[in-house]
Amino acid sequence: MHRRALLAGMAAGVWGGRVSAAIPLAATRPFSIDDYLERQAIVDLVFSPTGDRWAVLIQRPLAADGFYAMGDTLITPRCDVWVHNRDGSLVAITTGPDWYVSPVFSPSGKFLAIAKIDRHGQVTVQIHCGRSGAHLWSPPLPDSLELSVPITRQGVPSSEILWLDDTRLVVITTAGYYQPRPISTLVMSEIAARTASESVNGGLSVRRWQTDSRQTCGIGSSMVGLSLPQKKVSVWASGDIRMVSIAPDATSAAIIRAVGRPPLRPGTPMSAPLGETAGGYEDTRVELGLSILSLSTGEETTTDFKGVGRMASIFAPAWSPDSKRLAVPSRTAYSPEPGDSAVWSAALAGRTVSATMTPALSPFDAVINAHCMAATPSDRAAREAWEKLSEAGAASPLGRDVGGQAGHVGAFIFALTGEQMRIVSTCGQKLTVIDEVDESSLTLTGMTMVFVAGGKDPWRYRLSETGIHRVPEPLFSQDTVTSFRHPALSDTLCVEERDTDTRLVRRMASGRAAVLFACNQNFANVRRPVGEAVAYTARDGTGRQGILYWPTAHPDSHTLPPVVVYAYPQSAPGFQSRLGRPNSSASWLFQALLSEGFAVFHAAFPVENAVAYNQPFEMAPREILPALDALDRRKDIKTGSYGFLGHSNGGYAALALGAQTDRFKAIVAASAFPDSFETDLAVTSEIRYLDCAPAIVQARRLYLEAPHVPYAYSADPVSGVDHYLNNSPLYNLKQYKTPTLLLYGEYDVALPAMEKTFLALQAAGVPAELDTYWADGHVLSNPRHVRDATERQVAWFKRWL
Repeated sequence: MHRRALLAGMAAGVWGGRVSAAIPLAATRPFSIDDYLERQAIVDLVFSPTGDRWAVLIQRPLAADGFYAMGDTLITPRCDVWVHNRDGSLVAITTGPDWYVSPVFSPSGKFLAIAKIDRHGQVTVQIHCGRSGAHLWSPPLPDSLELSVPITRQGVPSSEILWLDDTRLVVITTAGYYQPRPISTLVMSEIAARTASESVNGGLSVRRWQTDSRQTCGIGSSMVGLSLPQKKVSVWASGDIRMVSIAPDATSAAIIRAVGRPPLRPGTPMSAPLGETAGGYEDTRVELGLSILSLSTGEETTTDFKGVGRMASIFAPAWSPDSKRLAVPSRTAYSPEPGDSAVWSAALAGRTVSATMTPALSPFDAVINAHCMAATPSDRAAREAWEKLSEAGAASPLGRDVGGQAGHVGAFIFALTGEQMRIVSTCGQKLTVIDEVDESSLTLTGMTMVFVAGGKDPWRYRLSETGIHRVPEPLFSQDTVTSFRHPALSDTLCVEERDTDTRLVRRMASGRAAVLFACNQNFANVRRPVGEAVAYTARDGTGRQGILYWPTAHPDSHTLPPVVVYAYPQSAPGFQSRLGRPNSSASWLFQALLSEGFAVFHAAFPVENAVAYNQPFEMAPREILPALDALDRRKDIKTGSYGFLGHSNGGYAALALGAQTDRFKAIVAASAFPDSFETDLAVTSEIRYLDCAPAIVQARRLYLEAPHVPYAYSADPVSGVDHYLNNSPLYNLKQYKTPTLLLYGEYDVALPAMEKTFLALQAAGVPAELDTYWADGHVLSNPRHVRDATERQVAWFKRWL
């Protein structure tokens, strides 16, 4: 398209066959990094069991006062809790610098429990009034609240805080390390200061690693009961607790603990019980045991259950409705074989446990069979139900997760795989199959489940004791990113991220809508970039499509824009991508460059999960350079003047490109992984002071070594040393000529490797800069760090392009 047509397209909001709101250029402005720093996010919404109340987690602006720690997907920091007011609006019930997560209503909705995180990484519980939000009690826990161990109960969402009734709660506390980032980073900062002080003052300060250690990392955990009427805190159980499942009648609890470690297999790649799902920051290479705790007498009965690995919520023990039978799905070996799975089931009679072990075809098959055993009255009925659902749990290679969702609700057992829901009744064994199910819509409350199916003609299905019913689902806005439902409500609560703001909207079955909360209105004046689809052909002849985003600064008709290319493994460029939208959590990547006159090309970089050696180092130029060939044929950009921007695995791709081609004039590699050895065996900041750290590192090796993951080296770093050398940019810099800016957080995985990369480039005479942001992580969270890194990457591309 000619430059003049481009200007007209931008003004009209028309580009590449797409039409957006026509906003005159003069009426809007380019994106500023302040827009990102002032942005809020509606993170989560929790209903009361009756559905008449809800609590909302809303993330504060990054620029707000307070303390910062590296961000992570396991929990969202710096949130406040807002509750549903009588007039339908939301009101904040938490304030101050602390972070708040995990709001949970009591069964009647009368009370609301919240987890609070302080700047030292200590987590406590606050009890609030469910209606007014008034603070009522902060129980004096024996240790910090644990946020990595799920507590489950049939019909209640898994959480770190679980109400037994309106007067009693159950939580898990930890005396040592067993927290997700960023909490563990805050805790380790405290431990580092204390350790240094002890050593300076002449005390013994030593970290001791031993190859034969069987110690697990969560040995300081406790199961704690809280009584509201008595304001009493009681320790009910202790040990390395990994999951607690409460019986439906709240008289018993199944407690799964880590009791030891499976042996390493020297000379073989690391696998995991569920492929890639080991959790990243958790101590997952463990052997598991099970006991049954009486919540009335405090007596605990051990069992012969044996499992291994992480106890994800999907593996929660399944109880029968009368609380007299228990079935526990698990992995039986730390291996890459799907069939190393089973169901441990037992009839409970006082202190007597009569158990059997049933082999399973796959982890998900074990989950399905466990619910069949728990929900049906006999072994024969369980077998008949499993046979009708078994197609969903058939043996398949281990992947990034179990492969679906399963459970039992009232008189039904369900299994969801992909977009297909299979439902079996526990009495008549009738099979119902529903297609085009939206997996994210599945909501289970009490003895009722709702979900949405039907694609463009959606229906809401309701599964309960009375059967399967459906009603039309309210139509969503195309800007909806998350939706929330409750079985007692016909309405849907939707989070909508529009170009002009972010809203929580109540969409009603009648078609009406009410806005309950709005933020980020500053984006109404921010110009959204125009994107154009660009087709090209990969080297193997496969068709590819990328998106070319045009600058949002007032364009100079006499100057063609230079292009910064971006790619991320397994990314799929598209017009609805968050990367192209100023009002999104990813706006820091593209928008500052677009506002400074650069065009940005989002290139495709498909990487299939592999069973064998994937050679990612060679894959980067093979997939990305054909995009430059397509850009070279254009007349409306500054051809030959290309930069490359990559973050995380995209940063790895940036360094791999610099080591193998000189077609880029500048590279910015942020949070990259230059050394495969360092990545595979990294002792990261949040585990550095632990005696049990080696076990965590050995479990993490699966991210490079296991089959069915993107890198799939299929070798350990000793027997497969050539794989690691050949796929490490750090050891392949001989041809590296491109000026490179390196950006890194101190608490990221491989700071020493980034330092070595800079020093090697410096020794080779390659223009380079390394900016290390202290006490920050993989995604920068300190607002001054975010601003500085953004300004430096823009300045780097301006200097060289």
